[in-house]
Amino acid sequence: MRKAILWAAVTVWAGSMSVGCASRIFREATGAGMGASGFTREIRLAPASLDAYGTIRIEPFADETGLAVPSSLNALLASEFNAVLAKKGIPTPAAGDKTLTVRGTYVYYEAATAATAQVFGPFEEVIARVQLVDGENVIGEAVCVGRTKSTTTQGVGRKAEGLAKAIINKWIASRYTPPPK
Repeated sequence: MRKAILWAAVTVWAGSMSVGCASRIFREATGAGMGASGFTREIRLAPASLDAYGTIRIEPFADETGLAVPSSLNALLASEFNAVLAKKGIPTPAAGDKTLTVRGTYVYYEAATAATAQVFGPFEEVIARVQLVDGENVIGEAVCVGRTKSTTTQGVGRKAEGLAKAIINKWIASRYTPPPK
């Protein structure tokens, strides 16, 4: 009877471990293909339409984290931002002639450490308070998060990619009329 109970306990333990390993393998595989993720929580609603803005530019973000935010993050964010804009096809060719400026402040930055990456999986994120600005007028504000959850998406460049996706895909793009196909 003792052997049966021990065998059942080992089987349950092994089964639960394989589920964890399988989910980690799945997360790593999808992370390689999909990249970093991002999400946005709007604080101050932006206008329903941004079609009047034919140019969108991003300014370097300030750092208020008090943490070790890599100096390369702003350059990588600008590069990813422009790449995601181009991929999304906004602003549209029919957009107006005004310029929309995106500016922000980093409020949190986390890089995976060797210990946490092994226990919980490699979880990294950057959080920024982002504003949409027309001239000197703030027309929208949100908290945007760039996040990585796999070793294939670790690093400052991938967090910049996730943050760019959060700003554009989850916020700005929803306020542009889609280009005709």
